[in-house]
Amino acid sequence: MPAGLFFPNSQCKVSYKKVPTNALMSAIQLGIANSIGSLASRPDRDLLLQDFEKIENVAFPASTCTEPLRELSNAGASGSIFYVSQDDQFIIKTVQHKEAEFLQKLLPGYYMNLQQNPKTLLPKFFGLFCYQSLGKNIRLLVMNNLLPQNVTMHEKYDLKGSTYKRLASKAERAKASPTLKDLDFIENHPNEGLSMDPVSYDSLIRTISRDCLVLESFKIMDYSLLVGIHNVELTTGGRYQTAPVKQDSEDEVDHGDDLPSTSRGESEQRKRVCISENYVAE
Repeated sequence: MPAGLFFPNSQCKVSYKKVPTNALMSAIQLGIANSIGSLASRPDRDLLLQDFEKIENVAFPASTCTEPLRELSNAGASGSIFYVSQDDQFIIKTVQHKEAEFLQKLLPGYYMNLQQNPKTLLPKFFGLFCYQSLGKNIRLLVMNNLLPQNVTMHEKYDLKGSTYKRLASKAERAKASPTLKDLDFIENHPNEGLSMDPVSYDSLIRTISRDCLVLESFKIMDYSLLVGIHNVELTTGGRYQTAPVKQDSEDEVDHGDDLPSTSRGESEQRKRVCISENYVAE
């Protein structure tokens, strides 16, 4: 069982560091509402949320605090707890002390990368909070939702560019919306992979190359490329299909705003590809 999680009774109520996750959710929302309000009222500051992403100070707490957050069931093997805002824009996850320290250390370089490379595929971070309960610190990271659930993703892949132990487990493949791996991708797309027009391809490769240099400068080695595919041929009338936001999910995902749809020819399936880079801080 992952560290930090336990089930105190037969009803399997989830707690994190002995704090019930529903109580933690309320504390998160209260803290964000108060902290963002105080940030907005200060004339002298170094960084604000809109420095990292073009969102308004009013919009951020409106997304995260006006409606109850949705807790994601079995969201990861790390032992973290994940929440998603009702409008599907933000993910909130618990992080360990070392990861929180690491994020703070990389902040100057991270900010510079966003300034120089606004189309970066790296996750967008909007806040790092600490909640104290029962003498313990619970650190929470707010980031963009990597693949919002209101667009159906018919295929999802977590790619590392390696084939060693890169096959999704039977349990993962049995899920309604599994996140597959490199060998699964090769099996499902054995010939040309995913086609893309030359301009979009060149732009994507430049962005990924810059992001990899940034990760290298941070001495981060454990990262992957998250690819979501929306198959237009499986939708009604060839239009992009949207679906109601589900009440639970198992993956963090990215909105991929600037990424183009791809084509394999008139007789082949049209797809929209959403791509984001994930990393694991050690």
